[in-house]
Amino acid sequence: MNMKKVVVSLSLLLAMLLALGGGMASTKAVAQEVVEIDFLTYLTGPDGAYYEALVNQFNEEHPGIKVNFLVEPGGAEYQSKLVLSIRSGDAPAAVLLHLDEIPRYINNEMIYGWSKADWESTFGVSLDDYVPATMSYAIVDDMVYAVTFTVYHLALYYNVDHFVAAGLDPDKPPQTWDEFIEYGKALTRDTNGDGEIDQWGYFCHGGWAFRVLWQWYSLYWEMGGELLNEDQTEVAFNNEKGVAALQYFVDLIEKDKICPAEPSDGEQAFALGTLSMHTNGPWMINYFDSVEGLNWRVANLPAFDGHKAAWGSTHSLVFPKGVPDAEHEAAVEFGAWMAAHTVELAAAGAYPARLSVVASEEFQALPAHAVFAAGAADYLHLPPALEIWPEAEAIFLE
Repeated sequence: MNMKKVVVSLSLLLAMLLALGGGMASTKAVAQEVVEIDFLTYLTGPDGAYYEALVNQFNEEHPGIKVNFLVEPGGAEYQSKLVLSIRSGDAPAAVLLHLDEIPRYINNEMIYGWSKADWESTFGVSLDDYVPATMSYAIVDDMVYAVTFTVYHLALYYNVDHFVAAGLDPDKPPQTWDEFIEYGKALTRDTNGDGEIDQWGYFCHGGWAFRVLWQWYSLYWEMGGELLNEDQTEVAFNNEKGVAALQYFVDLIEKDKICPAEPSDGEQAFALGTLSMHTNGPWMINYFDSVEGLNWRVANLPAFDGHKAAWGSTHSLVFPKGVPDAEHEAAVEFGAWMAAHTVELAAAGAYPARLSVVASEEFQALPAHAVFAAGAADYLHLPPALEIWPEAEAIFLE
């Protein structure tokens, strides 16, 4: 064999191996260029599974980004941990907050904001498409600091079979709080004749403490009360309306006798068929749907003297400052993608914040969810946009 040809062949082979090795190194480098971000949520209930499924879908469709779905119990401790993580430079790139929790992060310059035009361009939606109030606390001085996905407020679940057995029309749930008492009396029964009440019209307390507090807020707001004074420096519910709203629920126990005196878990009692009416949010829809044999519907809360209000809030996404640029950009891309999937998020137990999505056939095919959405304009009432409100509520619950 010609030695010159051998040298040339070896040279070509070496060049090919080097090129191949370089290509492998390049491929490996590309494979390592995955931006990993944390998405912090408070979704400890059934709705968390829906969000996690969407996170997994996003990860599959975006091989260059990996979103870690994190869950911590909500409330004051959630806020404290988040503030600490931002101040220490170790914040998650995307965080789910309730709308009324956002002002503290705006006031302390802890989260990113966009001009209205830039926000609409970045997230691909119009601010005019939102249910009134669902972005209110997230817009300050024409800067937008969050993306609201879904909304929820309290409403009245009721057992259809109980209504029929009591001679009540299930197509006509109570429209006023006086009617509510009359319905409750008809529904509170000793069904087996042993002298003990085994089917209650309503539960006033017991179970999840926040729900009990929020039902009082709702009636108090319908009576025209406010939780804080105008400049938000003092509580404003220590008055006749505040007492009257609380007394209403006390009377349901002691006077009207449609609620048991002992605290009881309303969610479980309603699911078991021993409770006829139950105040809760849309996050219970999927649970009640899963209970075999439970024939239920939902309606908006009764009105007080024609005034309507129900405690509510949102699931809104914010983007903490201090994270690396690549992580922030990935989080924004994730947020825009999630904003385009709000029907799926609403199915978790809420309704979309965007009017066009509420009107869509896909969402209207969810009848119970649609009841909540239909009442949004009249009923949705947000808690005060006060920095220390989570801590204040923790005190209320003690």
